[in-house]
Amino acid sequence: MNEENINKLFEELATKANSDDAVNKAEVETLRGEIADLRDQMARKSQTKSHTADITAQDDDRLAKLAFVKGRYAIEDGDVKATEFSRLVGEEGGNTVPTVFDGEITRGLAKLSPIRSLSRVVSVKANLERIIKMRVGGAAKTKAEKAAYTLNTTDLFGKLSWGTNEIVDQQRHTSWVSDDQESILNLAAELQDSMILNIAEKESDLFLNGTTTNTVQDVPGLTTTRMGLLAQTALTSGVTKYTDVFGQLATVQAVVPVSGNYLSDAVLKLRSTLHSNYLQGAVLVFSSDVELALFMEKDENGRSLLRPADASVAGG
Repeated sequence: MNEENINKLFEELATKANSDDAVNKAEVETLRGEIADLRDQMARKSQTKSHTADITAQDDDRLAKLAFVKGRYAIEDGDVKATEFSRLVGEEGGNTVPTVFDGEITRGLAKLSPIRSLSRVVSVKANLERIIKMRVGGAAKTKAEKAAYTLNTTDLFGKLSWGTNEIVDQQRHTSWVSDDQESILNLAAELQDSMILNIAEKESDLFLNGTTTNTVQDVPGLTTTRMGLLAQTALTSGVTKYTDVFGQLATVQAVVPVSGNYLSDAVLKLRSTLHSNYLQGAVLVFSSDVELALFMEKDENGRSLLRPADASVAGG
């Protein structure tokens, strides 16, 4: 239909241009403008499927300036003004995006919000509770035939509530921009993966070294405990592999043997203090200097006693 209109306009233009009558220049220019507009509409309707079929020049300008987060093509110099959008990350600019995405937020931002409005900090609050089972029932017993039963006490259950801890991860990223719906880069997913790794790492550190106080309920004689395992109150007296005192960290020491002075022998003695229930999944955590000393120890023939591939060691 548009092609027919163009042909008719061309015929009318040619007729008026070749007419003996005086040519109305304003009318000719109007016809030229209508022809150009029809050509532009036809070109837009013949675009690839991934492009929006009915995009006006105003929409094009809006997309370029607002830089939506559904990019396919990297922003080039000159595409947008430096005052409107920064391609680099640093003191001079950049774009801060939400640190945590949930499904509804992601869908809403993809439709409504340009990158420049995404400067915010989204935090994750620890609101975790765990049921505690205190093994106070004792060991099973034997009884003589027809003898009375001796009942054990019932195992005790309590509740541990993690102390309130706000974990914040604010990041700054470069971005891509396009009006193409079939983006080769899912920016939200990339950022979500990054946030998950960072938050998980922080939570792991809190689990080992956190000094935030947890609340304990329904456990006699105990109302609070530290969040970090290594921050617990140390228990050093009378500790054996069967010691199990909730809220305290059982601590043992292994002295370096006088004969040979092998630090690795002390590590083996330390490992032997663990209950068999925990040996299979045990990881020995050393400071970096102790780890280096272990790997540098050699036997009488100059061969290393331990190698990184042989030991489950986490240096710190």
